[in-house]
Amino acid sequence: MSNDQLELVIRLGLGIVFGLSAGTKLRDPSAFARGVSEYRFFSSAVPRGLALGLIPAEATFAFCHLTGLGLAAVAPACVAVLAVFTVAVVAQLSSGHRVPCMCFDPGARELISGVTVARLVLLIGAELYVSVVALGAPVRGSFSLIDMSIAFALASVLLVSVRWALNVYYLAVLLRPVPRPPSESTSNPF
Repeated sequence: MSNDQLELVIRLGLGIVFGLSAGTKLRDPSAFARGVSEYRFFSSAVPRGLALGLIPAEATFAFCHLTGLGLAAVAPACVAVLAVFTVAVVAQLSSGHRVPCMCFDPGARELISGVTVARLVLLIGAELYVSVVALGAPVRGSFSLIDMSIAFALASVLLVSVRWALNVYYLAVLLRPVPRPPSESTSNPF
């Protein structure tokens, strides 16, 4: 795989992530705003404005990553947004607050954890790679439809694989055998 193809896979993967993130928040922007307010970094009016501004920003990030248009302009902003998210999550975890992640779930079923931090660090690394490539040379629009389809499929598989890898600990806990209570007698009556 060439550097251009690797950049395409990573760029499309980031586009998928930002698109899914914006799309899930669009379903219930009020729930997202309420979840952001639980981070308690700002006065009560600021989180709603930030939340409602973040949704179109993430949609724009998705569009730029998926198309390559304006990528050099938005890539540094993506790194900054992901870094702010990381600082916010680490601050909450270090203070003992277990707040909703709000990344892909405005219904707030997923709480922040070390997995959230790892996911954000991986996204920052991917975005930094794309930023360096995007700022170093213009995105070449010369990929064929087949190349784009393969890259999109690889990006999807990569995202699912990383998501599973980040949750291996939880999978191991689920698959661990349940200890049996000691029996009162060790002999078999039958």
